[in-house]
Amino acid sequence: FVGVLAMDVTIDSIMQEIGALKLGDSGSAYMVDESGLFITHSDPKRVLKANIKSTPDFAFFKEFLASRVSLESYQDQDRLLVFARVPGTRMIIAFELPLAEFRAPLDELKLIFAVGILTALLILSLTI
Repeated sequence: FVGVLAMDVTIDSIMQEIGALKLGDSGSAYMVDESGLFITHSDPKRVLKANIKSTPDFAFFKEFLASRVSLESYQDQDRLLVFARVPGTRMIIAFELPLAEFRAPLDELKLIFAVGILTALLILSLTI
């Protein structure tokens, strides 16, 4: 006996899954094919109509395609952009997050650390 297993995944279900991804307060995710056509996007007018070639992300996308790696991150002056290949497909998911949001936890940790050091120095100076 030989059998076949098939799975039907609709664009709508893919769009829902990617749309449900939460990346900080204002981060977003979208999916494109290898030609750059938007398969999913937070702006419905771009879906299956627009191409990443007309966006500021294109230079990073082009570099990512040439690299043939499965995951790569890029940074410009105000945001972090990550491209990831979807295994077994010609699709790529992009995650975008403002650098300020990405760095906020680290900045908070630095502040806590600085306050701790200053408190320790103050206590030390009072005991001398």
